[in-house]
Amino acid sequence: MRAPKFTTVLLLVFPWLGCQEADKNWHQPDLPANYEILLQLECANESNNQGILDSAKAVILRRLASQHVYYRSIEMDGQQLRLNPIGREKEAANPSPNELRALTNMVRASGSLTFSELYHFPRKQFAEQLLPRLLKDSIGFSFSIMPPVTGFVALEEYPALVAWFQQPQNQAFLPAGVELALGQKSEQFYGRELFPVYFLKKSATPNLSEAHLKEIQIMPREGDDSFAVLTMRFDQKGTQLLTDLSTRAYEADQMEIAILLNDFVVSTPKVMTPIRGGNVSIDGGFSVAEGHAMLALLENGRLPCPVQLIESKIVER
Repeated sequence: MRAPKFTTVLLLVFPWLGCQEADKNWHQPDLPANYEILLQLECANESNNQGILDSAKAVILRRLASQHVYYRSIEMDGQQLRLNPIGREKEAANPSPNELRALTNMVRASGSLTFSELYHFPRKQFAEQLLPRLLKDSIGFSFSIMPPVTGFVALEEYPALVAWFQQPQNQAFLPAGVELALGQKSEQFYGRELFPVYFLKKSATPNLSEAHLKEIQIMPREGDDSFAVLTMRFDQKGTQLLTDLSTRAYEADQMEIAILLNDFVVSTPKVMTPIRGGNVSIDGGFSVAEGHAMLALLENGRLPCPVQLIESKIVER
């Protein structure tokens, strides 16, 4: 994974699309749908459930419009949202599993961007104390000797790893305020797809996030335009948060910081000097299509509550 470059760039402003405009342009109720996506919105403990559900629906409509996706219907039943997309073509003869996968990822993604300090677990302590306990408890985890990655885990085994660290007898192994995060890019190990695991420091102050974005743009990677670079400029508050975060990392022997998109670590640049300008470029090895999908998510807002996928399928006509 290439470390991102931190540069000063000229950016363009992209306005949000209104929900009514999204309905007007892309709602096609008389056309048959190619896909069905069923989501569970988890906001049961919130005092304003209906307002949160309406906000989540509006975010999803903006995302569909920004990606030029036609849809037949979008309906709420309690906290379940059923979406029937048509796709990017009104009359798609052969619905594509790849398009269904991309649409599902787009509508369920959190739309979040956060910057966080990394915690380097002492390698000797992890290898001698934690790894034997993980193996004894049959937790699938492959130890990494290359920081800042602590290890690798299969996607379906990650919840068990998180739950293991939350058990009272294992909590003592983690310092207070440290949590796990999963990397976005997987690697193949002996025929298995494994994802990198990081440890992040929870901040006592607000994290730098997409709420502080002022401008954002997709740029081609210098020397290889098949890859995309996300370039961003933060507002005054975000600029100060970035300066504070990078200064702490620099003073801690030039440590890395973690950059998360949709709650996954996409890059871990090493801080060689504090960043004071509020401008940043993220090169996480994204394809151009992936870069534009991320841009659409960040432009159209974070989902106001967690979302779980219940089902996504191609509709039989």
